[in-house]
Amino acid sequence: MIHPNFGRVAAGLVSMDFRTTIQGKLILAMLFMVLVPLVGTGLYGNWVTSRVLRERAVEAARNDVNQHVQQISGYLDGVRRDVLYLSRLDSLQRLNRARLLGREQEAEAWRAQLAQDFLLFSLANPMYYQIRYLDQEGRETVRINYDGRTCYIVPDDALQDKSHRYYFQETMRRPEGSVYISPLDLNRELGEIEIPYRPVVRYAAPVYLGSIPRGMVIVNLYARYFLDMLYEEGPGARTLYMVDQDGYYLVHPDPARLWGSPRDLDTGEGLFKDFPTEVASILSGEEGVYSTEDNVLVYSPYYPEPKAAENYWVVIGLEPMRSLFAPVRDFRLAAASILILAMLVSVAMSLGLSRQLAGPIRALQRDVERFAQGGEVPSAEVGSHDDEIGQLARAVKDMARTIRRHMTQLEAMNRAGQEIALGLDRQATMDAIVRAALDLLRADWAALRRRQGFSAREGEWEVLAEAGERPSQDEEAEPRLRPLFEQAVHRREALISPLDSAGRMLSCAPLGRAHEGPAVLEVRGSSAALAEPATANLLATLAAQATIALENVALYEALAAQRQRLADLVENLITAQEEERKLVAYDLHDGLIQYLVGARLHLRNFTRLRERDPASAESALETGMAQLAEAIGESRRVIEGLRPSLLDDLGLEAAIRELAHEMAGREGWQLELHLQPIDRPVPPAVEITAFRIMQEALTNVGKHARAKRVSVRLAFEDGNLVGEVRDWGRGFAGEGEIAARQQRCVGLVGMQERARLVGGECRVWSQAGAGTRVTLRLSLDDDSGMRDGATDTRTGR
Repeated sequence: MIHPNFGRVAAGLVSMDFRTTIQGKLILAMLFMVLVPLVGTGLYGNWVTSRVLRERAVEAARNDVNQHVQQISGYLDGVRRDVLYLSRLDSLQRLNRARLLGREQEAEAWRAQLAQDFLLFSLANPMYYQIRYLDQEGRETVRINYDGRTCYIVPDDALQDKSHRYYFQETMRRPEGSVYISPLDLNRELGEIEIPYRPVVRYAAPVYLGSIPRGMVIVNLYARYFLDMLYEEGPGARTLYMVDQDGYYLVHPDPARLWGSPRDLDTGEGLFKDFPTEVASILSGEEGVYSTEDNVLVYSPYYPEPKAAENYWVVIGLEPMRSLFAPVRDFRLAAASILILAMLVSVAMSLGLSRQLAGPIRALQRDVERFAQGGEVPSAEVGSHDDEIGQLARAVKDMARTIRRHMTQLEAMNRAGQEIALGLDRQATMDAIVRAALDLLRADWAALRRRQGFSAREGEWEVLAEAGERPSQDEEAEPRLRPLFEQAVHRREALISPLDSAGRMLSCAPLGRAHEGPAVLEVRGSSAALAEPATANLLATLAAQATIALENVALYEALAAQRQRLADLVENLITAQEEERKLVAYDLHDGLIQYLVGARLHLRNFTRLRERDPASAESALETGMAQLAEAIGESRRVIEGLRPSLLDDLGLEAAIRELAHEMAGREGWQLELHLQPIDRPVPPAVEITAFRIMQEALTNVGKHARAKRVSVRLAFEDGNLVGEVRDWGRGFAGEGEIAARQQRCVGLVGMQERARLVGGECRVWSQAGAGTRVTLRLSLDDDSGMRDGATDTRTGR
């Protein structure tokens, strides 16, 4: 009978998600702990018991077959004793002795007595349908027949000569006391198989008189007497077969399958047709068991003559698997029923226990889900107050309160971060940072500090911005707090430390490299929240946002300065270009054009005087030609100023060498040249930039330095083109004067901007009375800077 709650339990199990629900996992765990040992023990017990039952069933079948073999053996052993008994009859011995002595009348009397003895024995043993005595010549001397109703002595005229039969020849070769047993076959009369079929086996014993064989006693045993032992009837009866040594059936439930041997009916029916793969094992002469898909074969051989291995029979018991192993099947069915019942009980117990455990957890889950959607903090009234689930509920409630507080802080920090990120003024941004730290962490005082100097020993931690009120006694703690700031910067994490014995706490977090030197964001206060690690994490997050905001301010300031510098540069470049154009115009007007005007005047005089005054005309022509030569030289000088031809013809090194020698000769310098050959191609933009910077530096030396000694260096170092122009003139003092000169001097600005446009740098160093040094470093990488966009301010290219 099925329990009324079974359907509800089954429906609950089917709808349960065992992978995601804790109740399902508890059920699986408990079922695993209960069912695995139970199923394992049950399966092992079933396996052991089934094996024992199978072995016992097979052993019972084997014992049954052996019992039948023993029955046949016992029966045939009696036949063997009977033959030996007949071969030792006194009448037989006296008959042979009378014949040996030639006493015919006496012998005849004893032959009649022997016939009577055989007749009496036949009447007592009806399984022998023939009892005969053959003399040494193979002739029948006495023969008793039994036709199933009566026993009678065969008359002399019906006696036959059996000297040609195999059993006579075999028996006469046997020693005294031995018995020959013929193969089991169908009886033949006058060479034909007797009908109805009469299976017969012949037992014969030789008869000796002294050491001389005088004949043999042979009995024909009607084999049905022992073959019928193998035919069982009734419930539980086994199917038994018997085959000879060649596999032909001697016993079979189907009579048509019997006597298929060539010496009998020659039908070819045998064991090899029914069990072709097992026949070799069955006919091996050894007992055994062979299993097929549907049956079990148990076989045992029987040797009528132990020393005659060529003549034996095999008794075979055929047992269907289903009937043989029925007890095993019944046991398995009972064991499976018990196991299923135990599993159902385990499932029911697991389901009840899991519900008891999972119910409070589900209630807690619903509270947490409501809290996640903005509801109230989960209640701690879940489960027992003292068990683990109650403790879990209280821990969840505390955690929810902490989360709610942290969420409030994160929202406030988000608003503060937006406010900080919008500022572009440095001081206003720093003030907003400390106000946000003060409000967010509910501290008494907040400050943004920067260390003065590059090492911890050089300076104090300067307060860049602060908010709130700092007690005066905090000044005494400043020396003790400096190592804490250094540790926070070194470890790059927020730190918490007690401030005084009153319970006030200090928390500080390092900023990035938005300032000149290390900086920290510091808060102080008496709030207990300042001692929590979450506060330190929150302060570290705010410090990271502050770093980004200050970096944005620094970038904005740098961008504004860059824009102003670029505007000044554009203005200076336009002015320089106009100045260069004026210089070219002055050079053309004061030099080249004057020479051309003079040449034109003299050529006109030549034309006018060539007829009247050839000598004066010739002088005018020569003067005009000289003026043209001067004009050509002046043109070359102007062109050289616009684009040095040596740079195109001989390269950078030769152009600088020529330029330096030319200016040194003109200005009277003591020139020192250190020009290293450049063994790799120099991009055109880098080449013209280097030449113009060196040219401008030498020009400035000539205009302003009043130097007597000048050094020029050009080299290739670490993949860069390095140049230097140095003089030992009057120089100018300090970085302030250098900056001032850069603001008003187009040449210095132009040199630095030329270098920057090709991804390089140009630096100017000077000291009053010690001279000036201009260095440049230009990368020879084709992708550096904006070298493809570099222009020549002298040419506009």
